[in-house]
Amino acid sequence: MSVGSSAREHIHAITVYTAGVCIDETTYTASCALGVFYSVGSRLNVARRTKCYAGGGLYAALEAIRSVLEGIYLYTHNPREHTPVIIKTNREDAVFCIMNPRLAPAECRVLAKFVRIMCVQCSHPVSIEAYGMENIEMGASEAVRLASDFAQRR
Repeated sequence: MSVGSSAREHIHAITVYTAGVCIDETTYTASCALGVFYSVGSRLNVARRTKCYAGGGLYAALEAIRSVLEGIYLYTHNPREHTPVIIKTNREDAVFCIMNPRLAPAECRVLAKFVRIMCVQCSHPVSIEAYGMENIEMGASEAVRLASDFAQRR
């Protein structure tokens, strides 16, 4: 990607993977049981696919992951109960920040280590920053192993 206004203005459309898989209309199989799809378009907090959580950006995505891992599919749209998300893009990365850590339960920060986020437009990794959580970039095989271990402990 060349340096220019298009690079600076690029908004990442993200796919959130748990256990290295994704819920999507075209790939919705049993192997996707631990997957959650969440998309951010030109406006923040807008979920554009059926199988995703509308609401508060990264927090909603992490809450979705927690619910899916518990076997509960809850679709929610109450932005007042979710924290806003800042997206900061340049030609290197996109950073999502939870602005109000009080709204991020500890279990969401733990389960975030199952997450690998890639931009569906340019395949760039997306960094995650949250209260008490290190930036995460995890390969699919490691995510699958962790998710399997997590499931066996339940």
